Amino acid sequence: MAGRHESDQSSPFLARFHADLFRVSMALASQAVLWRTLSSGSFSDPWPPIFNSIAEKFFWLLAALVLSSSTLAYLFKSIFYFHIVKAEFLDRWQVNYLFAPWIAAILLLQCVLPSRYDHWRGSSLEGIKIFNWGYLNSTISRTIWCAFTIPILLLEVKIYGQWFTKGKRFLSTVANPSTHLSLIGSFVAAQTAARLAWLELGLFLFSVGIIHYVVVFVTLYQRFPCTGSVPVQLRPASFLSIAAPSVASIAWEAVSGHFGSGCKMLYFLSLFLFTLLVKPASLLPQAATTTMDRKRGTGQSLSPFLARFHADLFIASMALAGQAVLWRTMNSISFYDPWPPIFNSVVEKYSWLLAALALSSSFLFYLLKSIFYSNIVKAEFLHPFWVNYLFTPWISAILLLRCILIPASIQDQYWRPGIRLEGTNFFNWARLGRVISRALWGSFTLPVLLLQFKIYGQSFTKDKQIMAAMATPSTHLSMIGHFAAAQTAAHLSLPQISLFLFSIGIMHCVVVFITLYQRLSRFRSITMQLRPASFLSIAAPSVASVAWESISGYFGAGCKMLYFLSLFLFTALIVSSPLCQNSIKKFSFAWWAYSFPVTMLALSSASYAKATDTVLAHQIRRVLSMASLFVTLVLLLLSIVSGKAVIFSNNARQRCDQRTATPMPSPFCTIYETVYPTPMVSPSSTIYASSSTSFL
Repeated sequence: MAGRHESDQSSPFLARFHADLFRVSMALASQAVLWRTLSSGSFSDPWPPIFNSIAEKFFWLLAALVLSSSTLAYLFKSIFYFHIVKAEFLDRWQVNYLFAPWIAAILLLQCVLPSRYDHWRGSSLEGIKIFNWGYLNSTISRTIWCAFTIPILLLEVKIYGQWFTKGKRFLSTVANPSTHLSLIGSFVAAQTAARLAWLELGLFLFSVGIIHYVVVFVTLYQRFPCTGSVPVQLRPASFLSIAAPSVASIAWEAVSGHFGSGCKMLYFLSLFLFTLLVKPASLLPQAATTTMDRKRGTGQSLSPFLARFHADLFIASMALAGQAVLWRTMNSISFYDPWPPIFNSVVEKYSWLLAALALSSSFLFYLLKSIFYSNIVKAEFLHPFWVNYLFTPWISAILLLRCILIPASIQDQYWRPGIRLEGTNFFNWARLGRVISRALWGSFTLPVLLLQFKIYGQSFTKDKQIMAAMATPSTHLSMIGHFAAAQTAAHLSLPQISLFLFSIGIMHCVVVFITLYQRLSRFRSITMQLRPASFLSIAAPSVASVAWESISGYFGAGCKMLYFLSLFLFTALIVSSPLCQNSIKKFSFAWWAYSFPVTMLALSSASYAKATDTVLAHQIRRVLSMASLFVTLVLLLLSIVSGKAVIFSNNARQRCDQRTATPMPSPFCTIYETVYPTPMVSPSSTIYASSSTSFL
């Protein structure tokens, strides 16, 4: 290592001038665009408007100087050290930095395009030439844009093409945080094309960029073992994951003409990723202690009730709360059903009371367990499967709050004069004020957000807790928490917060859905008794459809697509006999995972039937509603009859031991080592290593 360092110091300047140095000009050009935007908009800032223009011109000139000098130096390097440039072109990290000079050039071009406002005009500095850019006409601007965009397209064709065709350079082996630069190039070019009145070209570039962004986002979130860990010196490149959705949001604004829901969702995603990357690492537990695991292996047969009261028992209250929301919705819509309207209200009220009773008692037991058995609670918190059930009490509370947010004029439309139960307080809920409702919603949503930061943060940043190895069917509960909180926030007239929650939930739902579909995780290590948790994959798109209905105001195409997806998954899981038949031989509380997904599917069916008003839609709604009610009643009866025996059985004690046992290795690691026994070595590693040095 010392010899190589001395060799690097003795190598000439051009050999040490690598492509990653172009990011300096890209950063300066982005500063120029930022202050150009602030200068051209009517923002009320505490500093004078001329400050924006001065900062813009300063960074533009500095970026242009750095870019031109860097381009000249790299051009000479291409002539005298072509073998090193070729090595960088073949390196999975350095090749992405070849996008940086073209991105910087397009950003500088954006600054000289006409804008509607210039706040320095009319001041004494108006006549100074440094503030009066000579605006380019459309022909010259488009020509320059083409000259800067064609290299980006050629590089993208090279990189994206090798993902599809090359046998050794597929995405799961070459993806790294710097891959976002190729996507940023597409978005920046699309934004500039839209400003040059080339909307079709802008839409083309945005389409290519956004679909590959989803692929790269999912791949990097899964953290395949073959990609390896990011070196410490290159960790700042992880922040490029924030830039991609941010640039995509303003690119779509330029293409569509307004900063709508799509732009806001991308912006909220970048804000969430920024929060993940800047959070203190000390806020998260690092690892479970093996000493505690060895202690729990002895004497467990004598453990008391609290030690065996685990977080997955909250799913019963969540299923009952889902029933209350379903029949509340059925009661608030004028459906023509064969049963009397009072049936909907009776089922709703009893479900609400049972859910509230189950939630409060379960929460009390788990609170006592957290005090007297904190080591077991910590073990569940660090377990990849059971940590997701910590979302269920807060989801239940949000659903119960949702039931009492419907206006009284709608919820009591069937309680007409002449009905004896009209004056009963049991059927006339006391209305909550907006301040109290929002305070309750905030107290229920904050734990959901904190848990999601923990789960998503470790999947994004931890080398050992990667999504490809830790994702399980219960991971859907985190997305369900997002969607339930988003729906309730929309009913509380918090549109931006609801859109933020929905944006984060839907993006991570795509990641988890793809990961579980690929079956790269420990899914097949889940015991047969826990297979009902697979039905939670139905609940996530179902809750997402009704959440988006509340945000958008109508059950449109997006809601229908999510509903159809959940209906397809329901059919696929019903037909799949190993998930259903083999897991219902002996009752366990894991069976409650059947009730909630079917209930949420019936809820989205009710919204779909209301939107389409077809005979088939109403028949599906009736069948699913009655099926969910039947399943819930059967599970409630079995829980009352067999619940004590299940909790206090030896199987329950054994399950309590297995929760805190050392996590099993992911079967994907063995599969990967079998198929790809030797990690791929970049052909440029030797050449690049011999010429690399910390130039900055």
